[in-house]
Amino acid sequence: AKNKALILAKIENDIIFDIITTSNHLGTHQLLKAVEKKLEISENTQLVFITDGEQCFVEPIQEFFPDAMHIRQFHKPSCRGIIYTHLRYEGEYHTVRMLWDVVLDEGKPSEEAKKRREYKAKKRLHSKQRKKKVKYTELSKDVMVWKGTVYNPRGVRRRINENNNTRKTNDEKTGKRNTYPPDGELIFKGELKESKKLDIVSHCFKVLKHLFGGLYITTNHVESIFNVKNKLKPHRTMKNGERILYCVLYRELVLSKMNKSELKEHIKEKIITPEYIQNNVLKGNGTQKKTKKKKPSKLDTIDRAIRENKDISIHYRDRRKRHTSRTITPLELVHNDYDDTTKVIAYCHLRDGKRTFYLERIQNITLRDPTPSLLSL
Repeated sequence: AKNKALILAKIENDIIFDIITTSNHLGTHQLLKAVEKKLEISENTQLVFITDGEQCFVEPIQEFFPDAMHIRQFHKPSCRGIIYTHLRYEGEYHTVRMLWDVVLDEGKPSEEAKKRREYKAKKRLHSKQRKKKVKYTELSKDVMVWKGTVYNPRGVRRRINENNNTRKTNDEKTGKRNTYPPDGELIFKGELKESKKLDIVSHCFKVLKHLFGGLYITTNHVESIFNVKNKLKPHRTMKNGERILYCVLYRELVLSKMNKSELKEHIKEKIITPEYIQNNVLKGNGTQKKTKKKKPSKLDTIDRAIRENKDISIHYRDRRKRHTSRTITPLELVHNDYDDTTKVIAYCHLRDGKRTFYLERIQNITLRDPTPSLLSL
């Protein structure tokens, strides 16, 4: 749904989940904050995140897990098949671009993976027969390595028009790469065989081979662990989506593991209680008084954080319309009567320094809770 995101995670035998109803930037920030509190790993463990290509994942992962490897899979038609790996190497962040089939020949896929590929191939064929096929150029097969974090996909497909001519991008028309933030320094571009001579690429390839050998590098392998996606399809049109999502997840992840007697006892003692019915089942249908608290304003939240010396999480959009999520410790509020703007002077945990934020550019805000916000099962 456009206004909801479903978060699932498995740490050893424990499954945690949450329904995010805030912006995706603030939602991912809150999620990773909670994972940081729950996750205990040794110094020698390589932590790997695999997400889709959304930029909202990049900075929270670097803030909470600076030594983790972050794999991004892009889904748009123009860049589907491109994989970015962000990692810290020799004290600096680097970005490595590969294709999602880079380790496909490095192992044998399971029978389940083969069946899934056949099903998706048939599905794509039927889809092309029903719709007018849009032609694109081929993806660049080059491996690229940059110093710094590159947010936007490079070496993408370009759409071919009816005259079999490719459309020029704005970069090609102007001769400049129009992107913010700007790309880092490109230190390698070439074939996979040559790229493996670089230590950073060799390390990336080794990790990808260990995790995805014989498979495409995709988030689908993570989603299959929970197997709840198909259970949610019948409920897509429900207005109270958040409640039905919790019910479906609770059934699949908790109740389905119980036998009949355990289930009966669990429902009787922990679910069907007068308080539960009053607060969850009857809520909003007119049978009880509405006690919904008014949400504090951004200014009130910052004032409270300054008084109580607390951190806050914000979703911020700067003057160039770039979105970031970060944790800050507010120090002072400064109002300018001349242009009627309010500035927040704060310590930024992402940039590790003092920064100034305009109140009008803060899209979402929440007090940072030191305890994990996810439901633990």
